Amino acid sequence: MPVSNVMPKKVPITLDKKRYLVYDLNALAALEETYGAVEQAFAEVEKGSAKAIRALLWAGLISEDPELTPTQAGMLVGLSGLTLVSQKILEAVEAALPDPNLTALSQLSDQPV
Repeated sequence: MPVSNVMPKKVPITLDKKRYLVYDLNALAALEETYGAVEQAFAEVEKGSAKAIRALLWAGLISEDPELTPTQAGMLVGLSGLTLVSQKILEAVEAALPDPNLTALSQLSDQPV
């Protein structure tokens, strides 16, 4: 598998400066530490939780700024920017997910002939 397939994808976002959202293993671990399970964080986002949106933003930013706190991440976004930030988070999460077509192909290749 080429390294480019396992490296996390960076999605640019302009907050206080140009930053990148990256949902890598560390971001997922940070969400698990906060919510117990990544799925729980997304469930809270679906309920409209500002805390969960802030947590997802923070987790996506810690790759390039490990000292950033959730509170500091929240201070980067005004209410008027919440929709754009939510869209960027969704874009970055989708970019981090495996390509379902490649996954299906790899499962086929594992089948005996």
